[in-house]
Formats: sequence, C-alpha cells, structure tokens
Amino acid sequence: MAGFELQNSIINNIIKEERFVTVYTTKKGVPIRCKITGNDKFTLLLDVEGKQQLVFKSGISTISAGKQVIKF
Repeated sequence: MAGFELQNSIINNIIKEERFVTVYTTKKGVPIRCKITGNDKFTLLLDVEGKQQLVFKSGISTISAGKQVIKF
C-alpha cells in the first residue's frame, strides 16, 4: 500500500503544478505529451492538445516529468 501512496503523491504534485509530462504506453512505448488532470486508483485523465484522454495505469510504462517532482 505504501507504493500506491508514493505514486499518488507524485501524480497529485504533477496535477497541482499543472506540469507537462510525457507518458509512455506499454504498447510499443508510444509517447504522449500531456498534462495529467485527474487520477484514481486505476486510471489517469490526460489533457492532450486540449482533448481529454482516459488511460489505464496498467497501460503506462513510464511517466517522465523532466525534473524532480517529489517534495519531502
């Protein structure tokens, strides 16, 4: 459960700061440049060029934020 809390903390910081990130999918590693606008236990809601896209977390391999996101 601690891993989920860390994941949630990082994603919530990205949402709060309205940062652009690159989300890489597990299928062929397709990069999606976007803002994460919402999340729950299983999904992320992305803003991709003004359009909303819902992605299952199980379909994501990596989220690259470009700089440190974790604040202690």
